[in-house]
Amino acid sequence: MLLNDLLQPENYRYERKFFIPSISSSQVEAIIKNHPSLFHEAFPTRCVNNIYLDTLDMTNYWDNVDGVSKRVKVRIRWYGDMFGEISKPVLEFKIKNNTVGAKVNFPLSSFILCDFFKLQTLREKFSLLNISGNLKSYLLSLNLSLMNSYCRKYYVSADTKFRITIDSGLHFLKLPRDNILHFQSEEAPGVTILELKYNQRYDDQGESISRYLPFRLTKSSKYVSGLNQFF
Repeated sequence: MLLNDLLQPENYRYERKFFIPSISSSQVEAIIKNHPSLFHEAFPTRCVNNIYLDTLDMTNYWDNVDGVSKRVKVRIRWYGDMFGEISKPVLEFKIKNNTVGAKVNFPLSSFILCDFFKLQTLREKFSLLNISGNLKSYLLSLNLSLMNSYCRKYYVSADTKFRITIDSGLHFLKLPRDNILHFQSEEAPGVTILELKYNQRYDDQGESISRYLPFRLTKSSKYVSGLNQFF
């Protein structure tokens, strides 16, 4: 697929993730607002939804679990309600290259997400994309694997070089390979995920900012965590 060929080096960024199981999201926000870098809210709070796709043998999941240095996750992302008419969905390749990551996005046309939604609906959307034949073939070979939803709050530092997102209210749905009619549902109550995001050229300063965050740094992804709840 050569997904990395789609990216320029300046597109890569660091994402430092902190898993926070013991305090509320409001307490986390209070800590962020008292950070020396003067973080402030940058965008209205919104609900984030994702449908993840993976290969038949769950390559993307296992690459993440095994810590493969170059790996990819494929998902459909949208904002607002989880079900119903999905407007402005985006196909997203989230690419990891050692300690930095990047995204490649392609807008999709809207669709209806309901109990009888099938993978074929997404494959029809993929067929219309203006992308290489190899990449399109890869997309058409993928299966449904997981849905998740969470509430996201957005913060930015005073110098605008650093962003923080705070995710709470995580909800996971395990999907059959070709439709969502018989999904399994799980929640992650009391769990908050904080992510510190910044361009790789600010890494020295990013390390300093991280030291003021009294939380446990983790490499776990929501995709892996969600699937682990069902395995």
